[in-house]
Amino acid sequence: MKTEENVRPGAYFRRALTLAQPEWPLLFWAFSSLIAYSAANLLLPKFQGEILDHTYNGSYKAFHHKVLCRQKFSAYCPSA
Repeated sequence: MKTEENVRPGAYFRRALTLAQPEWPLLFWAFSSLIAYSAANLLLPKFQGEILDHTYNGSYKAFHHKVLCRQKFSAYCPSA
């Protein structure tokens, strides 16, 4: 019969990092993409509000600038 030892969570985490070490480039790009997606998802409503503000105020140059910024952020967040 096999006896079980109490293993601390830190030991599990260190083992997971050791096993994932060959995949560091993939993990780096995955987390970078996740951060970019989250930032774009947070900033898109701000740009939408500014677009509406500039439309209401008649500032067409600023309107076009904000629309271009929103399109750039939409590349990271296609569902918005």
